[in-house]
Amino acid sequence: MKPSTRMGVAASALLLGGMIFTGCGGGGGSSSPAVTSTTLTGTAVDELFDNGVVTVYQAGTQTQLAAGRTDANGTYTLKVTYKGAVAVEVTCDDNTYLVFSENNRSKCLDIHPDGIALHSATVVEGGTVPVNISPLSEVAYQIAEEKGLDAAAIEKANAQIAFAFGVDPVQTNPLQRNYSAIVTTFHTLAQEENLSLTAVIETLAEDAADGTIGDDSTLPQKMAEAMKKEGIKNTLTENNGTITLPENPAPLDDVAAVQNFVKELRTQVNEMGDFLENEANNIGDTLSNVAMDIDAVASFVAGMGELIQTAYEENKTAITDNIEVVIDGVDLIKPVTLTQTSGNTWTYTTTIDDAHTYTGTFTLPPLEEGVQNTFDTLEADFNGILPVVIYTQDGTKRLGEQTVKLHVKLTRNDNVTSVLIDNGSITSQADVIKLNTLEGTISYSEDENNASETVFNYVKLDKVELEATMGDYHATGTLSVPSYVQNDHLATTGFALAYYSDVQVAFTCEGNIQYETIYLDYNGEQYSGYQSYYEPGTLVWGFSEIEGNITEDQVLNGLVNTPICFDSDNNPIEINKSVTISPWTEEEGKLTNSAWVPEKVAFVGLIKNNSTITKLDGTINVTLLNAKTIELDDLADITDDQASEAKLDVTMAVTLERPNNPKTLLNAHYKTLGEETKYHILTASMTLNDTSMSLEGYANKNGEDALLTFSAPNNMVAKFIFKNGNLVPGVLGGGKDGTDTGSLVTKNGKTTATIEDREGAIIIKYLDGYFETIF
Repeated sequence: MKPSTRMGVAASALLLGGMIFTGCGGGGGSSSPAVTSTTLTGTAVDELFDNGVVTVYQAGTQTQLAAGRTDANGTYTLKVTYKGAVAVEVTCDDNTYLVFSENNRSKCLDIHPDGIALHSATVVEGGTVPVNISPLSEVAYQIAEEKGLDAAAIEKANAQIAFAFGVDPVQTNPLQRNYSAIVTTFHTLAQEENLSLTAVIETLAEDAADGTIGDDSTLPQKMAEAMKKEGIKNTLTENNGTITLPENPAPLDDVAAVQNFVKELRTQVNEMGDFLENEANNIGDTLSNVAMDIDAVASFVAGMGELIQTAYEENKTAITDNIEVVIDGVDLIKPVTLTQTSGNTWTYTTTIDDAHTYTGTFTLPPLEEGVQNTFDTLEADFNGILPVVIYTQDGTKRLGEQTVKLHVKLTRNDNVTSVLIDNGSITSQADVIKLNTLEGTISYSEDENNASETVFNYVKLDKVELEATMGDYHATGTLSVPSYVQNDHLATTGFALAYYSDVQVAFTCEGNIQYETIYLDYNGEQYSGYQSYYEPGTLVWGFSEIEGNITEDQVLNGLVNTPICFDSDNNPIEINKSVTISPWTEEEGKLTNSAWVPEKVAFVGLIKNNSTITKLDGTINVTLLNAKTIELDDLADITDDQASEAKLDVTMAVTLERPNNPKTLLNAHYKTLGEETKYHILTASMTLNDTSMSLEGYANKNGEDALLTFSAPNNMVAKFIFKNGNLVPGVLGGGKDGTDTGSLVTKNGKTTATIEDREGAIIIKYLDGYFETIF
């Protein structure tokens, strides 16, 4: 450290003052800054200064601005009429004591026979300013003094020491736990190294003056170890006493502001997460208690419609037949009796078991008997009771009832039929689903090989409007598909050959074969076969419609639960196996929908909890940007590779309303940009408890290289950088030019924390040494 230039500056100031008072320089104008009244207050410690002498100077000069003494608690308060950089000094005289503890105090000059002077420097602009004085503030003061002790040098030195030690040397009260422990380590080092306190301070200041701590002396490493023993975590201890000081570090107030924001955000997000989890559980419980079976409705209505058509064609006014239905996911064959009660109306009766019979009506337009009826416009109504399986709280199940009302209108124009279903509902117990509207179109054409038959071309869903009341919840939703395009690749798709095999396995032995059900594992599937032939020494077991070109070895290696042969003494003996494979192929059509695929889909919905008065509503709009060109060959079997090639433009807006809480708003936009490094881009904004935040990000195609930027109020920004799927950790001064690199948190453009991945947990590591997981 250079010798102090304070006396030289002071002499210059006195000379300048003398010139002014003797009239040199003349002129009545002045360019001096406007003076402002400022109150300085703080605590002075080596140990606690009782009646210490406090003097305020214009920084870098001996121009005294104010003077006073500390009280018994080491605190002082002084007023200055000045605006700019100031230095506050504490010294001791015969009336000054150092307080070690409540009952332990000594005269300051007994402890420091040669006296001691500690300083703290800051910039004042009015108001009340904390200026605390300690060995740590003296280190910052000496670093700033080396650089000229102007406002910029003072603010930089204070910020650098705050960055290193995790406490602001000037603004933080030195009696605060961490600060007090740091001051203790100064005395510990002085004692262990047989140095004066002044020597410890000067060594640290000289070491740090070049912008790096720990490169010129081993004292910082020893101080880091001493602070660790005191339980202190800061940038210096985390780096074992060697660090590069940033040129423009963030103030600790900014670090604290980020910490408080992350803490508050975590609390809010966790509360929101708990709330949403609770709502999700409640919705799950509600849905589990809903007794409705859409498959049963569809299968019964379709089966009855076909049966009525048969009755007309056979000139019958009543008909009883079995129809295929699905109840609780199980395919069943059940009898239905239909009786014509008027020209248009048929009543139905279906019996599921001896205790459960269901009835209702099916109304159609007048039909001509004995012919196949066709219509340009057809309207039909269904009103009746159908079976549903009800699960009870104890896990048992029973048959119950669901009341179904449907109104269907079909309008044909050439080969296109418009479908309208409205005023529909399904009611079971206290739950209701209303199908307010379903609109769509179906296209058929005449079969080229059989003029009396039609061939399905495509179906387009235009709009569905639903409304539901289930338990405490009420929901509405509208799904619309405003745009379809024909996909180029689907338009060229035809039939594919599917390969199947029937397999027979013969087991033979010189004894008696014992067996249970035999299975065949092949290509990820397990087939249960059937007994084709049996006598004591011969068993033939068959498997039908094995998908693929299975081989004999694959059959023998895939058999599960093979039989065992016993001789007359009931001893197991060898059993022989022979395999017969009958392969065959079949043309399988692929679902192409005549190449028509949705280009745009929109959803608007709302769900409300009538018990808690909670409401969630939102809109989602999706556009398949490459709907025309994406390579698809079967809409019923879209592969992961094909799905990954979809280029989307998605917007979403969601509002959540909770009692006694501000609205939570979420808006998001995702787009497949398609560029190499910016294949995916995402922007989002969220308002949570009146706090607005935003997110911007982009990633390459596989999502392993990405940049996510999270922005919060008061210029707080967090950047998460991913490379090859891994988080790039933040490094202070990691760039060639000494800039911070990697994943960082900043405030007002200055780094307040680094972000890293510790064994799968994302950690925010603040400049004051504190670290925490994000959530």
